[in-house]
Amino acid sequence: MRKGMGVSQGIAIGPAMVYKTRVIELTHRMITVNDVESEKKKAEAAIAGAKAELQNILDALDPKKDRAKCDLIEVQIELAADPMLQSKVNQYIEVSYRNVGDAVILAAEDIAKQFDGFCNEYYRARAVDIRDIGERLAAQAFGIKRASLARMETPSIVFAKDISPSETVMMDKEKVLAFVTELGSQTSHTAILAKMLEIPAVVGVSVEGVMDGERTMVDGATGEVLVLPSDAELATYEKRRKNFLDKRASLKKLRALSATTTDGYTVELCINIADPRETAKIKEAGADGVGLFRTEFLYMDAKELPGEEEQFNAYKMAAVSAEGRPVVIRTLDIGGDKTLPYLPIPQEANPFLGYRAIRLCLDRPDIFKAQLRAILRASAFGRLEIMFPMIGSMNQLYRAKQVVEECKKELAGQNIPFDAKIPVGMMVEIPSAAAAAQLFAKASDFFSIGTNDLCQYALAVDRMNVKISDLYNHFNPGVLRLIRNTIRAANEAGIMARMCGEMAADAAAAPLLLGMGLNEFSMNPASLPYIKDKVRGTSMARAKDIAEKAMEMDSAIDIQNYLEDLQ
Repeated sequence: MRKGMGVSQGIAIGPAMVYKTRVIELTHRMITVNDVESEKKKAEAAIAGAKAELQNILDALDPKKDRAKCDLIEVQIELAADPMLQSKVNQYIEVSYRNVGDAVILAAEDIAKQFDGFCNEYYRARAVDIRDIGERLAAQAFGIKRASLARMETPSIVFAKDISPSETVMMDKEKVLAFVTELGSQTSHTAILAKMLEIPAVVGVSVEGVMDGERTMVDGATGEVLVLPSDAELATYEKRRKNFLDKRASLKKLRALSATTTDGYTVELCINIADPRETAKIKEAGADGVGLFRTEFLYMDAKELPGEEEQFNAYKMAAVSAEGRPVVIRTLDIGGDKTLPYLPIPQEANPFLGYRAIRLCLDRPDIFKAQLRAILRASAFGRLEIMFPMIGSMNQLYRAKQVVEECKKELAGQNIPFDAKIPVGMMVEIPSAAAAAQLFAKASDFFSIGTNDLCQYALAVDRMNVKISDLYNHFNPGVLRLIRNTIRAANEAGIMARMCGEMAADAAAAPLLLGMGLNEFSMNPASLPYIKDKVRGTSMARAKDIAEKAMEMDSAIDIQNYLEDLQ
């Protein structure tokens, strides 16, 4: 058995198809000064060809039915026309005398490496976009036809080193039973698309030795991958697959129901989004609102700092689309490891702990106030809430809240309407904040526990480092005590205790968190029915017993096994 990270639930059984994407390699063929202008014209032609190719893919999609796919291709088109990429390509041609094919590969790799250094999975996954467009441009320049998933003959489980955004969009979804890739993460395009299409997917698994046509089985929940299973294993997985499909069908009936325990205790279930258009998923998922709106997309997709008006329009769209449901907007979480071409930030030896998020915002009030004014203005059109990331001291929280008050006074002086009582809370993702949660609760309207970073910082484990990834476990007793202390402090202070990290989407963790007193779970929309089902099948009394028993254990694995074995 091969074991990886399950990123999209479901069980698939079928023949393997080893998908070998053509990786275009450098030719190292140098040009002369006399060739520079002709190579630059070839670069322009390659860019035009790539854009036309992508536009054809986009035109074939239905914007209403295939919104996520359209978004992926639109990003690719924007990247192909990115002046920064074009400038780097020309630089390689003019200064380094590289041929056009080599120039686009090198230019794309330079930009992709900036994203590779990010500690946030979402931004690391953007490096895939950059490399994909580099490959597409190089293919245009060299006249090479790229591999495609659009012409699969037999329904199969796709095994690949990685699958690019444009490849996933072009695939024949009726023929792809599951994805298994060596690279990828919870936020990779493979994972996002697999969840959207309800296709099982596992990442972080070696595909070496797998042969086309071999019978294989994939469990997207456990991360288990079997090649050439025995008849007994096949029978077991067939039964698990049927049970899963029956369960998924029944969960869809819960959409209109609340997340209420068997003894009448109700919690809120919300979704995480990164684009105001995604608020439409609130209704689709049967959610209570948006627990985390990552605003970084406005900055990552821009060629210059987005102004107040541009941000206001985005936040207003989210507020209106939510139709009276709450939308928690996290202020800018960028900097240090997440560099922007138009925002010069010195390189750091340890960007994980560097100049980023609230630290950058407090140092750059011009950036911070533009965003806060935009949020406040948009709050007149719906139920918006403000949340600060990476708060580690009371001084930071006080200073951030003071900037909010300054913005309120400015808007009031200009007779611009806003919600004067807009809730202002904070992420609890730094151990110092979790340990001193009782202090922070006195000055915060709510807590939202970011378990991804909290776990990473508390355990001193880079969760993207495969060498030590086994050490990263949110069921670690130390991490659980930080979470329990945070929830307890919020409950005692009478403020909302929320969670927006990956642990909130872990069905096994739901009874434990419920028993600790968590008020709101926020997650990817695909996970919400499973959490709702867990909550509705548990009493608060039993959840408290489960939490008490789990907290007596001294091993993350023991706790995890105990919770996963609960019925």
